[in-house]
Order: sequence, then C-alpha cells, then structure tokens
Amino acid sequence: MLNIYDNNWNEVMTISSTDTESGMLEGVSAFEQTQNGWVIFDSWMENVIFVGFDGAILKEVSYEELFGTLNWPYVNGTCMDEEGNVAAQAVRDYPLYQPDNGWAEQAPEDWQQAALETLKQVVEQSGVNRGDIQGIGLSGQMHGLVMLDEAGNPIRRSIIWCDQRSGQQVDEMLNLLPYEKWLEITANPPIAAWTAAKLLWVKRHEPEIYAKCRHILLPKDYICLLYTSPSPRDKRQS
Repeated sequence: MLNIYDNNWNEVMTISSTDTESGMLEGVSAFEQTQNGWVIFDSWMENVIFVGFDGAILKEVSYEELFGTLNWPYVNGTCMDEEGNVAAQAVRDYPLYQPDNGWAEQAPEDWQQAALETLKQVVEQSGVNRGDIQGIGLSGQMHGLVMLDEAGNPIRRSIIWCDQRSGQQVDEMLNLLPYEKWLEITANPPIAAWTAAKLLWVKRHEPEIYAKCRHILLPKDYICLLYTSPSPRDKRQS
C-alpha cells in the first residue's frame, strides 16, 4: 500500500500493489511529482509507474524500456537568447555502472566530458560569439554522492539517487533517532536515496576511501566546481 501526500502533508490518494501490473508498490524507492501526476520507482529497479492526480495508473513500464526510450543517462545542453528562443541543442550520453544488484553509480569524469562536449557543440552550432554569453545555468539529478579529496579530485564513482545498497545504514539512522524526530529536524525521513545513508555505507565498507574524503558535493555542484571557484552550493539540497 502506498499513501501519497501533497506538499502540506494532506493525503491525496492511496494505491494498492494490486492496482499495478508489477505489484511492487510496497517497495517504492522514490517518487517525483510532475505536471500530470506522479512518477513512482520501485526499489528493485525494475518498474516505473506513472500515476495521475486522481490515483489512476496511467502507464507502467520497465526501467529498461523507459531509460532506453529517454536515452538515459545523458547531458542535454541548450543555447538560447534572452527571449527564450532556442539557438542550438546537443545531447551526450554516458555510462551507468551497476556492480551489484540494486547498485547504481556514475563517474564524475563522464559527466565532465559529456558537459564539455555539449557546451562546445551548442556554441559552435549557434554561431554565438563566446564573449556574448551572459551565463550558464545547470539543472541535474539530486542526492548523488560525489566524494572529493583535498585537491578536489573524485576519489570514487558517484553513488547516485536510485542506488539501494544503504538499507542497513538507514536502519542505523532510525535507531539513532526515531522517524518522527528526523521529520521534525530535517523534514525528511532517512531513506536509501538520500546522500547521508550513502556516505555512511562508504564509511563502513570503504574506510580507506572515506578517510581520503575532504569535500562532498551533489552531481551538478561538481560540474559547477569545474567552472567556478569556490563551487556554489544549492542550499535547497544541502
């Protein structure tokens, strides 16, 4: 059974596992609100379910089908003028690494290469004078753990948002403080998708890497670091 709430914590719908083809809603790892409803991801990384605001199941697809359709993961670059008119667009994909069942990683170096190639292509295609570019805006995935050493170099691949390996660390966090206290302090309960549980997993299973870590960033903040100094932080995700 899955209860979905709005931003004011009012329950807006309840969905049973029997309402879906996969029957996997009891293992939800994450869900995101969209203009047309919710996109729900199961914890086995097998199914994605699209739910309307009225609770109706709009569509259910496998991860393979969805990500194949969307060419995910990728960097999408767009060059536009002050009026929002698009002058050029470019897309570069990069690998998703899954060393074990339920694990999901990406390499910061892959993001860097894809971002640089995308920027170069949209500038060349648009014909814009580089000196006329007024700014670069970034939007990217949340909750990925990017660990850097003292020099600002990545020391391991990023454990991204949909990785589910840190279930034991979530239990340890809930043993430290009750669920309600976490909500009171942070407005978010500990789950495997969040960055803190991933960091605790690295501390437990990769202590030599944890010992080298001096900086922790989210994925798009790492890309910011490549172009700015010091790196700006998105306070909403800190």
